[in-house]
Amino acid sequence: MKINANIVGTDALLKKFKSFGEEGERKFEQVTKVTAEEIKEKAKQNITTVGAVDNGDLRRSVFNQMLSKLSQKIAVGEKYGAFIEFGTGGSVDIPKGWEKLAGEFRGKGIKKIDLPARPYLYPAFKEGYKQYVKDLDKELDKLTIKFNKK
Repeated sequence: MKINANIVGTDALLKKFKSFGEEGERKFEQVTKVTAEEIKEKAKQNITTVGAVDNGDLRRSVFNQMLSKLSQKIAVGEKYGAFIEFGTGGSVDIPKGWEKLAGEFRGKGIKKIDLPARPYLYPAFKEGYKQYVKDLDKELDKLTIKFNKK
């Protein structure tokens, strides 16, 4: 299961960071990298708390990867990860904005297997997203103060 999330509003924030040159881009990159790492770790913690039966393979398969200097991807390597996250059959629970991704895990109706959703990645992403925007705003304020003093 791979999730590429586009956080609304970050393009505008990135543009503001770029106006501070290399230092601004470096700060944006740092916050993005730290946030991706935090989301990954929170998702791993969540796996054990949502009641998912896991021998450790699912937890070990959660990773983050740098796509570019300013972009990170958080993914789950185990194929069954999406079925734990979203559920199966009539028990599929799809978070708003993730319809396209989660919809493919409903199944084809060949077998009647209704496993309840036990989300671990989406809650970690949602929590991380809120903190990400706060952290970016905070760093932007610091840069603004620093450059206005010059």
